[in-house]
Amino acid sequence: MNNHLEFESGLRSLLKGMLFTRFCFETRFSLYFVFEMNGETEDNGFPGAVRILLSDWWFGDRDEWELQTKGDWKMEEPLLGVRLVKLRWSGNPVVSDVKLSKSKVSIFFETGEIIHSTLPADGDEFFLRIDEIGGDTWFEATGYDFYLKDPKVL
Repeated sequence: MNNHLEFESGLRSLLKGMLFTRFCFETRFSLYFVFEMNGETEDNGFPGAVRILLSDWWFGDRDEWELQTKGDWKMEEPLLGVRLVKLRWSGNPVVSDVKLSKSKVSIFFETGEIIHSTLPADGDEFFLRIDEIGGDTWFEATGYDFYLKDPKVL
């Protein structure tokens, strides 16, 4: 996959309908999702459970987020944790859509929450990676390079 629309479509296919179940913090946040349909895992060629590793990310509007955190990572990390707890227990934190722009990935939830993650530019230390739990990397963005595993190749 080598163009923007293919990446966006692939990410949407991978994440849409997945339920946010938990998160972990070990110098960076990892978000965990499972895909379930009527209580049973659906076999659609994509993994049933993934972990998303985020580097530079926020909830909602970037300017409002920076006002809340005052640009201080010591305030930002605890606030991210609080917002993730709120999202997790908000009722039905299911991914409703995924949008990919030149500078960020946006993950929309049925609850109305939106998580945005910066896509790294050359030389940035930021990254975004989606791994199958106990398996392969399905999406990775580092520098200007993207990788998205194609489920048809399995």
